[in-house]
Amino acid sequence: MSDPSDKLKTFLVSVSAVTLSSEIMVERAPGAGFVCRVAKNTDALLGFGQVPLLLVQYQEAEARRYALERAKALMPEEDGWTNHDAVLIELPRSTFIEMQLFITTREFFHRALRLFGFTH
Repeated sequence: MSDPSDKLKTFLVSVSAVTLSSEIMVERAPGAGFVCRVAKNTDALLGFGQVPLLLVQYQEAEARRYALERAKALMPEEDGWTNHDAVLIELPRSTFIEMQLFITTREFFHRALRLFGFTH
């Protein structure tokens, strides 16, 4: 019998980071990302970066580590990006296979019409 942790898992990931001026405070919100607080009557600047990823890894910790590495490569700390975060959602194997193998009826008819020259 094989160990269930030996199976590849598919994760939908959102990595993010912020860049901000000194008048802005960023606090981590449990399970929701960030909460930004801006001092009143300032010309504070805030930048938010978000990148979606689709990862296939064996463990969630491995996927999170890789996602954070990608976030830091895409939004480097040297450029002022801070508070890198990754939100992972594991896609059940059946859902992922269904997304890859099956097309909707509408897509099927659209492709057939395009094949026979009825639409572009």
